[in-house]
Amino acid sequence: MIVPSSGANADFPTINPVTNAVAAALDATGKATFALAPVLAGTDALTVNYGGDRTYGRSTMTTTSAVAKSAITDIQLPALPDPADVDLPFVAAGNGAGAVPYDGSELPWQYRFKMTVNTAAGSPSGALTVIDNVNSYPPGASAAGIGAATCVLAGYSAPGGYSGVACPNVSGAGVPNIENGGAATGAQAAFPTSCLWFIPQGVSDSPVVFTHYISPVYSGDANFLGLAGSTSTLIQSVRGPQVQITQTGNASSLTTAPMLSVSPGSTASMNLILTSRLGYGIAGANGS
Repeated sequence: MIVPSSGANADFPTINPVTNAVAAALDATGKATFALAPVLAGTDALTVNYGGDRTYGRSTMTTTSAVAKSAITDIQLPALPDPADVDLPFVAAGNGAGAVPYDGSELPWQYRFKMTVNTAAGSPSGALTVIDNVNSYPPGASAAGIGAATCVLAGYSAPGGYSGVACPNVSGAGVPNIENGGAATGAQAAFPTSCLWFIPQGVSDSPVVFTHYISPVYSGDANFLGLAGSTSTLIQSVRGPQVQITQTGNASSLTTAPMLSVSPGSTASMNLILTSRLGYGIAGANGS
């Protein structure tokens, strides 16, 4: 596969067909078996040469064979937690969106959701389509939840839910091209999660977070069948730098508000922790 620098396919991964030769020994019945991979789908011409032996002479025959498209093994998603971004599922808004500055200082905290289209042999081409399905609360999230378990349904034409290609307001963002980095199999695409923060027209009071539930779909190409990813990922797009208040030693307070019971006439205390949810823009002690 090559990426032309000019012409009709400039900057797009393009298959460059080549001819290869393989050899195999005859078995006791005079048959030879060849494993050919990868092979272009369609009608391929196959030429077979027999070198002969002491009894039989040389022979050559060319035939055509219909080759079906190959199946995609799977679509691999980032591991969670992702070492590339320990703040997931929280991701930063795009440059100039939400409460993010225009100077690009937030760029190191913006996250690219990397997906791999895996194959047994050969490299697929084309694009992945990222579907955002938030017509209802994703599993583990609700309007009453806090932190990663919160849910504010995103919308692009209107607030309150959406189902379709992610980030329709940013041309091409939800349909990233897949590219092969020189490996023998598979190809990757990266989805810029910074485009997920978007305020529909007519909304004057935007929430702190918008909830998204994304999954990839590969539409296939001339040689590979399409495949819809079987796993969706919860993403919480945050308007700007935020901190979460949790109770010391209480893991459940990450998703449920902690409670403190105080008897009449008595006092009680609770130790709280402030945790940055994007890793930058922290104000307060030792902050700026």
